[in-house]
Amino acid sequence: MITLPRGRTLRLLIGTILVAITLVCLSNSLSAQDSEYGFPNGIAEKAYLNRILHQPGSPYTRADVAFAQRAGITLVAVDSVANNSDTLGKPRVRGVIVMLARNDDLYGAKNAIGQLEKRFNHKYHYPYVYLNDEPFSEDFKTTMRGISPESDVQFGLVPKEHWSYPDWINQTVAANARSEMAAKDVIYGGSESYRHMCRFNSGFFFRHPLLDQYDYYWRVEPSVEFLCDIPDDPFRYMQENNKLYGFTVSLYEFPETIPTLWKTVRQFMNEHPSFVRKDNSMRWLGNKPDEYNLCHFWSNFEIASLHLWRSRAYLEFFNYLDKAGGFFYERWGDAPVHSIAVSMLLKPAQIHFFNEIGYYHNPIMHCPVDQPAMAGRCQCDGSETFDLQHYSCTGRWFDLFGGGEASRRAFKLQQERKRAERSKQS
Repeated sequence: MITLPRGRTLRLLIGTILVAITLVCLSNSLSAQDSEYGFPNGIAEKAYLNRILHQPGSPYTRADVAFAQRAGITLVAVDSVANNSDTLGKPRVRGVIVMLARNDDLYGAKNAIGQLEKRFNHKYHYPYVYLNDEPFSEDFKTTMRGISPESDVQFGLVPKEHWSYPDWINQTVAANARSEMAAKDVIYGGSESYRHMCRFNSGFFFRHPLLDQYDYYWRVEPSVEFLCDIPDDPFRYMQENNKLYGFTVSLYEFPETIPTLWKTVRQFMNEHPSFVRKDNSMRWLGNKPDEYNLCHFWSNFEIASLHLWRSRAYLEFFNYLDKAGGFFYERWGDAPVHSIAVSMLLKPAQIHFFNEIGYYHNPIMHCPVDQPAMAGRCQCDGSETFDLQHYSCTGRWFDLFGGGEASRRAFKLQQERKRAERSKQS
């Protein structure tokens, strides 16, 4: 037997113990991170997180990955693509265009998708998914397939449990609330179907099996208009730049529709502080934590990550709101629900204002105000855009997070020109 000197033996023993402790701690740390991210523990999952951070062109920071792990948000690798390509031979990202519609929306659906095809999707052929709480007619299916013959088109039925009352809702109380709001002329205050729609868009559309294979979605509603040609791919821009939510219009909510929403949100945040990102975007929602200024992104247009809504943090947030009953006892809309969640879960740089996408949803229009950069691409007047009107919250977004200097200058000059033209005519 070889006997080592006592001093060397002690050093080896201490070193071995320290290495073992370090390995155990590292293993526990990685295991906790993987489970919080929503993956089972394993080398493949660790490799994916490493790829997310270090692949060429990765837009993610360690802080992004750390919060995503905690909130259960799946981040998409920059080089993740679909199985097929666009007309230029470039692989598409896993994006889908989604419309919630009924059979009697056919005329509006045909016009909206026809414009989107002309302005954008005739080059990219992104797939379409149409959802309805009743079966689509053959006329609807045939017509919509004919508008986008080069794209995959699917039609889905909303499950009854996603378009009905949960068992904790007192339907008598809900009916009385509708009657009271209708008597006060609150917009959609008396509508039962509108409430089901808002709840569905808040908590269920992204769970439909037809969307399972996709990473991003573009929400389109019947009868909207697209006013500018869109040469670049918004889905690819989102993926390559760590953008998880995109909008064109923001405005104030009607306070009569959400009297207890903010109180419920604050209760959730107090009970789930780990789901509130430290460098979040909640300043946009007001200057004081106990006050909500009613700002929200207009969710009839959204280009966003499906993984954001599938995340553990958002699902717990939605379930908390759903249990409170405000979708039926009040008239909580999916727009403020989405907007509050986005502001809580994302840093400002992960939210994108799609200035270049001209968009109209009666009665509001967004038109790019920096028209020289959009020369020949738009059929709208930038001086008439809603962005910087008094009821818009987009100006507040610019004030807080930048990006609106050129828009402000162009808007001011064009408004002055308009006034001068009117004064000449008078």
